[in-house]
Amino acid sequence: MEYYRRFVQEVEEGRIPAVYLFHGDEVFLHYRAIARLKAALLPEGAAAFNLSEMDGEETAPEAVVGAARQAPVLALYRLVVVKNAPWFDPSSRAAGAQVLETYLEAPARSTCLVFQKYGPVNRRGKLYQLVARNGRVIEFTPLSTADTARWVSREARRAGKVFTREAMELFLAARPAGLQGVATELAKLLTFVGDQERVTAREVAAVAPPQRQETIFQVVDAVGERRFAAALEGIQRLLAAGEPPFAILAMLARQFRLLLCASELAASGLSVSEVAARLQTRPFVIRKALAQAANFPRERLEAALVGLLEVDAAVKAGRQEFSPALANFLLCLAHK
Repeated sequence: MEYYRRFVQEVEEGRIPAVYLFHGDEVFLHYRAIARLKAALLPEGAAAFNLSEMDGEETAPEAVVGAARQAPVLALYRLVVVKNAPWFDPSSRAAGAQVLETYLEAPARSTCLVFQKYGPVNRRGKLYQLVARNGRVIEFTPLSTADTARWVSREARRAGKVFTREAMELFLAARPAGLQGVATELAKLLTFVGDQERVTAREVAAVAPPQRQETIFQVVDAVGERRFAAALEGIQRLLAAGEPPFAILAMLARQFRLLLCASELAASGLSVSEVAARLQTRPFVIRKALAQAANFPRERLEAALVGLLEVDAAVKAGRQEFSPALANFLLCLAHK
């Protein structure tokens, strides 16, 4: 998120170029950035005269340039925002690019022109090069997990709320792709919490949307907790939803490997955070894995991995159907 922090700092310091190109997949921050520019460039009441917003898919380049060349009215700057700017697309055949090229060679200093383009752009194109030379190109890349956590914490504090560590870990594990989805789920969660100041894992679990990935995690957790009937029901739901059988096997094998590795590392004297770092996962995952590993002797965990390999080979060879083979595996695991 460093790119966005740098943008905000430049705007606050008044270092605003004559032209921007916003591109990339993190569309929520596109809108946040445009809102920042509106607040910085358009005093109260000035937007009616000095703000032009248009859709590039429906607007001719001549109209864009005409709006950008207009002088501001009773203000220092105009802001022109062109959404869905097609002229920067890698495979663009949009007409009229020459008009934009001519303008971008010497853009008006009294206008801030913002091109907004979701997804990839043609970095070798002349328009891109002109914006990079005479303005600022910002790629809005998706936030990392750490940046998302900081953003969620900051937004929660503004609402007078504080996440517990477990609640934040669970919220991040269940978060949808993209900051817009995160913001939507956070708003739902904060509404659900109401006047309560602390957000705990209980509230997150109550509000988190059900997803196929979540069902997979519920299945592996049920196996780790020896709730084999619940695991089998979850597997049937996954199969009905179109989950590939061998993806389910892979997740189960991954879980048993995690239980085995986590228990061995913890037995060697490492802390939960150290085990998490070694296994490149989150501490709350390791705490849960250690609790589940206590349900199985070491030799049972090793036997489970061998059993899953046998199921994989039997199904691929056509000797068994997937569902009965896996049901038999869980039955054997339950009674050994």
